[in-house]
Amino acid sequence: MNKYSLITVLFALSALLFACNSNPKNPDVNHTDTAAVAGQTKSDVTTPADSIRMSSDLTSAKQEPIIEIVPISPQAKLERQLSQGEGAPMRKEGIHFASLGKFKEAIQAFNESLKREPDNSDTWFYRAKAKADMKDYAGAEADYKKAIELRSDVPAYYYYRGEMRAVQKKYDAALADFEQTIAIQPTYTDAINYKGVILANMGDHQAAITFYDQAIEKKPDFALAYYNKATSLAALKQFTEAEHDFSEALRLQPEYNEALINRGNVRFMLSKYAEAVVDYSKALKSTPDNADIYYNRAFSYQRLQQAEKACADWLKAEQLGHTAAAGMLKQFCEGVK
Repeated sequence: MNKYSLITVLFALSALLFACNSNPKNPDVNHTDTAAVAGQTKSDVTTPADSIRMSSDLTSAKQEPIIEIVPISPQAKLERQLSQGEGAPMRKEGIHFASLGKFKEAIQAFNESLKREPDNSDTWFYRAKAKADMKDYAGAEADYKKAIELRSDVPAYYYYRGEMRAVQKKYDAALADFEQTIAIQPTYTDAINYKGVILANMGDHQAAITFYDQAIEKKPDFALAYYNKATSLAALKQFTEAEHDFSEALRLQPEYNEALINRGNVRFMLSKYAEAVVDYSKALKSTPDNADIYYNRAFSYQRLQQAEKACADWLKAEQLGHTAAAGMLKQFCEGVK
């Protein structure tokens, strides 16, 4: 067997809480609920030949999630909701603090609001979100439960509790919350998308694709759902179909860097090495310190018989901390100028 012939693609789907508002620069016009992303996790496992690592999640792990103002009721104007009641000033103050990532101050403001309006379900909800952002999941569970007891017909209450439960890998409970969200509001595409993400995390990519398709049918410009669908198609080794859906995500959101990186990865798997190089190179313009991109682009250069460029990329990847790049340099680049 040719030493270049074996390529192992390691797919591991993960869900991110507060990854983005549907797409990186294209918020959902219907509501600002945070959408889930299925991305590829990194792996340092290598084979005796080489391995392509699919790109990591859309949002850096270093980015702190922040609470956003959520239009709870589709029928009500947000400003009117927030300004009603004796506890409104403190509630608005809490939302402001939370939007800045100042969750302790936000919770203090929500506490003051609840002293004045103990039966305001929105305040319980926003405090739950702030507690979840601080990883006080037990406290958040209690607050979400109280919000739902006070008002059981608000889809966002269930959706955000589902997100929190998904982060804790409580998948059955999260799915139940998303199902309830959709039962109340069938057009809640973020919940439909997130059901797909959870199923993908559970290894059922075919079922996940069904929900991504439902989300796309209801919202044809849902770039994130195309991206997630493409990751599941790639996990099923349906690389041609995955390339198409990554391209759709990029058509809808040209700056979608993760879609660009992963389209490069599936193009590599389809032996479209020159096109893969183009995608990786474009992605590097936005993320020039991404070691994975250099590492992956090197394989395409290698297949194009451009050994010097391949070795330069592996060297750059190693300098950026990629743990597998050193092995590639030793295996393929000794003696290459």
